Amino acid sequence: MIKLFASDMDGTLLTNHVEVHKNNIQAIRKLQKQGKHFIVCTGRDYLQANLALEQAELHLPVIAMNGAQIFDKNHDIIWEVTIPHDTVYTLLDYFDSIDLDWQLVTSEGNFRKNYALFINKV
Repeated sequence: MIKLFASDMDGTLLTNHVEVHKNNIQAIRKLQKQGKHFIVCTGRDYLQANLALEQAELHLPVIAMNGAQIFDKNHDIIWEVTIPHDTVYTLLDYFDSIDLDWQLVTSEGNFRKNYALFINKV
């Protein structure tokens, strides 16, 4: 008997990488009524993933950032792997020394070296 369903977001659960398709919302709710569990697995950070879920009024556990963080349906971190701060600072200094653009993804948000330049490229 299947007790747990897991799904990626992009190209699977979402329409155009923005919102959860209404058919998927209905299917998830049907599974939940049957006592089955549904979890979202994504490379996205939690803030991005949860935004789409909240818009669909879905309260689901999320495996975020390719497994680096796991959140329960109440938005609490139940597991995470982090890089030590001194390692992050060393890497960012090195990236800056070779003029490499970088993006830092954290549970507090995403940070880019050249955000304005990035926006202009998009």
